[in-house]
Amino acid sequence: MSPAQTAILLMAAATMAAVRAKPRPVPLETALNKTLCPIEVEIDDNPERVPRRIKLIKCKAEPKEWCQQQNIAQFECCEHTHSDHVMECVQIEDRVLVQFPVTGNTSTMHVPVGCVCMVSPLKKAGKLTSSP
Repeated sequence: MSPAQTAILLMAAATMAAVRAKPRPVPLETALNKTLCPIEVEIDDNPERVPRRIKLIKCKAEPKEWCQQQNIAQFECCEHTHSDHVMECVQIEDRVLVQFPVTGNTSTMHVPVGCVCMVSPLKKAGKLTSSP
């Protein structure tokens, strides 16, 4: 393969990688109950606060619900343990600065913004020492 062909091949591969790396946008309504970690949406409405309405995107209480409804094997969904790692649905939170104009106070709210399947290394128990 000539150096020019190699360069073209590398540029094509880099372009393909960049194209595949960008996730497609999905409206929130479409994603509801179609993810490995199901979500529920609540609106926190406080007329005394700016912003008045804050959307809360939380993990549902039963994370295996969608997989069970679709008859998907447990090991193909979140919320299970492998030999060296554990997968679990976790709620992602962010901070939102809010203001209360009547009092002039500001505060920071911790707001749930999503639910994802997180992979963590499994902590193995140490060796037990024998008693005397």
